[in-house]
Amino acid sequence: MKYRLRTLLTSLTGVCALLIPVYSAAAQAAGPEKGRSAVSAAAVRGQSPPALLAEPELRVVSWNICGEAGGVRGEAGYCPYRNDPQAKADQIAQVVAERNANAVMLQEVCGEAPGSHMERLRAALGSGWSIAHAPGARPGGTANCRGGLSGTLGVGIAVKGSVTETTATNTVPGGGDQQTLPILCVRVEGWSTRICTTHILSDPTDPRRPGQIQNVKNEIWPDRYQLVLGGDFNMFPDTTELKPISDEFDECDRRSYGPGDTVNEVTHHSWDERGGHVWRKRDHIFASWGEAGSQFTSCEVDGIRMDTTENAPNSGLPNGYSDHAPIVGYLKPPRHLSTSGDFDGDGKADLAVLYGQGKTSDGHNRSSLWISNGSGTGAETGFAAPREVWDSGADSWNWSASALTSGDFDGDGKADLGVLYNYGKEGDRNRTALWAFKGIPNGFEAPRKVWDSRDDTTVPSWNWSTSKLVAGDFNGDGKADVGVLYDYGKTTSGNRTGLWTFTSNGSGFGKPRLAWDSSTDPVKSWNWAASKPVAGDFNGDGKTDLAVLYDYGKTTSGNRTGLWTFTGTGSEFASPKQVWDSGSESWNWTASKPVAGDFNGDGKADIGVLYDYGRTASGNRTGLWTFTGGGSGFGKPRLAWDSSADPVKSWNWTVSEPVAGDFNGDGRADLAVLYDYGNTANGRNRTALWSFAGRGTDFATPQANWDSSTTQ
Repeated sequence: MKYRLRTLLTSLTGVCALLIPVYSAAAQAAGPEKGRSAVSAAAVRGQSPPALLAEPELRVVSWNICGEAGGVRGEAGYCPYRNDPQAKADQIAQVVAERNANAVMLQEVCGEAPGSHMERLRAALGSGWSIAHAPGARPGGTANCRGGLSGTLGVGIAVKGSVTETTATNTVPGGGDQQTLPILCVRVEGWSTRICTTHILSDPTDPRRPGQIQNVKNEIWPDRYQLVLGGDFNMFPDTTELKPISDEFDECDRRSYGPGDTVNEVTHHSWDERGGHVWRKRDHIFASWGEAGSQFTSCEVDGIRMDTTENAPNSGLPNGYSDHAPIVGYLKPPRHLSTSGDFDGDGKADLAVLYGQGKTSDGHNRSSLWISNGSGTGAETGFAAPREVWDSGADSWNWSASALTSGDFDGDGKADLGVLYNYGKEGDRNRTALWAFKGIPNGFEAPRKVWDSRDDTTVPSWNWSTSKLVAGDFNGDGKADVGVLYDYGKTTSGNRTGLWTFTSNGSGFGKPRLAWDSSTDPVKSWNWAASKPVAGDFNGDGKTDLAVLYDYGKTTSGNRTGLWTFTGTGSEFASPKQVWDSGSESWNWTASKPVAGDFNGDGKADIGVLYDYGRTASGNRTGLWTFTGGGSGFGKPRLAWDSSADPVKSWNWTVSEPVAGDFNGDGRADLAVLYDYGNTANGRNRTALWSFAGRGTDFATPQANWDSSTTQ
């Protein structure tokens, strides 16, 4: 299912091409969050990226265990095993073991006393786990667990790790009673992601519910780039009241992750007045959007633990442990951003990686920039070991608020880095800035801010979350520019999307200019959320164009995907043209990671797509497809490599991050893939750099060029 981010940009009209003024040296090197000079670290050769990569893949469970639902069989409030807290704790621990979970978010759970659910869970999970609980109060103000149960009623979190901070805040606005429902959040040592859980009022007519949702959003908003929120929201997906959260955060079960995977699965069961089954989706796991889209890799509902037996006296043993089912979300760990370019000007593309270093002792975000220089010769690709070329040091730089691209912005023959940086909301405006790292022979100069929406009177509000970044020489002057595919959300005529460009003048960039707008184009409605853009000179005229892999969703014959191109005219872009449509042949857009490069060396850029086939009997199957640029369009996609027919056999697409570039200098683009093996026995993450050498018509078997495990 396609995702949506609908916050609108304010007043994006009539942009003039004024040039950005020259900044002082201090201002040019200012860090994005604190305004102090950034620290340029000396190159650290032969050293692997630091231990921050120990952050695990998150495997999170959210479950309302109805720990104090009350009632007996035959009554509306019945819930199984209410008076058996050990059975509840054992089932939670069993879910953890089955799913290999490292975070559990619980609602209607008793804690803060010996014998309570949370204390029994602590014992069931064993060493290495930490427990947190926040009590809530009923309308009359009481909080004790009834029916002989120990502790106080509320929400709880268990994490596999050490909790460094716990916060609990009531979310229920005042409304004539003393009811409180908290949002509980924890920070975990070594994790950049904050884990939170909450429970929303159950009565859909309660006038306090919109205010409660807003209070939840207010509590999590400072950590909106690195957050997981789970709980019983007592609302269906896309409910209007839920939109303050659902429009800003990704929900794990709103899309399919493979053939046969359903969306918005039922998480709650109850009975109607006639004794019939009532099924609802009420429980959700939300997470921050990543720069490249969703961070979720899978979402499942564990329906076998939801009781659905007849709600009548003497109906036998229950077939579940709660009227809710656990929902389980898997997220790739937030680690880095990557891009490619010839940063040292030697004729071979290099790989640049922006890493998050977590927080400094005084609470500032720290990031570092690493380079792996292309070192291949002939038909072989190769890379030098990564070396650190910049560190934000004491200045606060949040990598997860950064969107990364690359291009030779000043025309000196060495690629530079561009970063679109998110400052979030300032009053009623979204603030975004564009920073540039100038490429030099041994790395990069300290970053320099070249545009800030706060200082732009024409576009004073720019929403980073609705921006997809690319770079290319759009006007053919020999200097790369920055392009942004921008989402305006829904209008009366459909979805509105714009294409903005920041034109380089060699020493800076002009103010952003609207170069295409779907609302004034024959296409009218264009869904930004269904678009994966890549940039390249597809027709060989010296000006960069844009290609978009576009998702039409499911049809009667399967998944339908299209390929569209926006031809650069120098000053703007022509109306998009559809150059391929999967039609009756099913192509899964969500299983596609597109890149652009001249794979056959004919002077026209092509498109490569790393494609996920999912699991087969022999392991994970991944394919590499190419669309060959032919000047006026593209040939049909062709399978240029298939892991199932390669010595590697099993290749996990989910943990693969591809970029394209001519890494061996032979005139044909190759593919490089950062591959995440997860955590090793010593707790550190293992990452490898693999490359696929382009051979004109296909790709050589992938080579492992570097492995972090050999340097740890």
